[in-house]
Amino acid sequence: MHRLMIFCFALCWMSFESIADTTINGVRFGSLSNGQSRIVLDLSGKITPTLTLLSDPYRVVVDIPDSKWGSRPVPKASGIISRLRHNVYRPSVYRIVLDLNKAGIVANHFYLAPINGYGHRYVIDVRPTSRSNFLATSKKMQTAVATKAPPKPKKVKRKRTGKKIIVLDPGHGGRDPGTLGRYGSHEAVLTLKIANELKTQLEKTGRYKVYLTRYSNVQLHRNKSRDLRMRYEVAKKRDADLFISIHVDAVDNTKTRGGSVYSLSERASDKEAARLVAKENREDILTGVDLEGHDKQVSNILIELAQRETLNNSAQFAEVLVREMRKKVKMLKTGHRYGPLMVLKAPDIPSVLIETGYQTNRQDAKLLNSKWGQRQLASGIKSGIEMYFRTNKTAMAN
Repeated sequence: MHRLMIFCFALCWMSFESIADTTINGVRFGSLSNGQSRIVLDLSGKITPTLTLLSDPYRVVVDIPDSKWGSRPVPKASGIISRLRHNVYRPSVYRIVLDLNKAGIVANHFYLAPINGYGHRYVIDVRPTSRSNFLATSKKMQTAVATKAPPKPKKVKRKRTGKKIIVLDPGHGGRDPGTLGRYGSHEAVLTLKIANELKTQLEKTGRYKVYLTRYSNVQLHRNKSRDLRMRYEVAKKRDADLFISIHVDAVDNTKTRGGSVYSLSERASDKEAARLVAKENREDILTGVDLEGHDKQVSNILIELAQRETLNNSAQFAEVLVREMRKKVKMLKTGHRYGPLMVLKAPDIPSVLIETGYQTNRQDAKLLNSKWGQRQLASGIKSGIEMYFRTNKTAMAN
């Protein structure tokens, strides 16, 4: 259902009236007495922007139709706004991103006509808030964009048994054995053992159907880049609700120990969106939505909105996983990390990569190589999966 909503939002987004050839001449920052931060855009004409809130990290995104950036440099941000970034989002839209140093919502935003020597201006006031209010406000802002019913996209029938579908990806395999540990075990062997143990524990509950990207010590493709894409393509083929890539780490410092969970960084997601839009065959990019027959601009919006939801869900899943795994095994202090990891680039499947520990560390190596340790790791991951599906409303609805 949420993929259909993404399609609807995207088509409606394109119907906003645009004002031709507006130049953003400058930016000014200020602080208000009530703790709010103000940003003023100096303009050559009137604008009608679209404002969106994004989390993890917190951002206010301002999309301005038919506009361009002037030559003036951006001054240092202040208050809750840590910095301003800007660039062409697509040929007809210029994007400004306000990075926030804490949760904040748009308290006011309005256009000011020229008066008393001032030109056209657009004002945005941002005030601090709680995470829960941020997420609720973000949802309302996105929903408000859907002002009329667009044509329904072609949907692919989804045969489901009522069970959540999980795809586990034991990292490496075959000619790519991965890291070598203190006990002579290769990463590819250990990840397969942990994945099989996790599969057993999940399917015992009766609530999950679990698939592996590989069931033996094989490499999916000789080309490493193609091998990684084939892994998340398994998740797309299975119409998975979650994709989890399992790995084992190694470093020179033998004292370093503990697990971590990675989700995809936003910059890597943006690059992947551009690659997907350029594909000639676009019928299988978003599960359940056929993009064939839509131009690249529409496809770009659909993919970007799907990625936004997926990035947020992946980050939420990673946070839950770290918390639940910490109850069972040692985790790094900064347990949730972001990275440009190719294996996590499915645009519409929440995906994480778990580094289960360092086999260059004696304690971690003992855990990773023992049946008891593999059961503990699997139990912690299973608890994270269960908690994610209990607390994530989007995941529960699918």
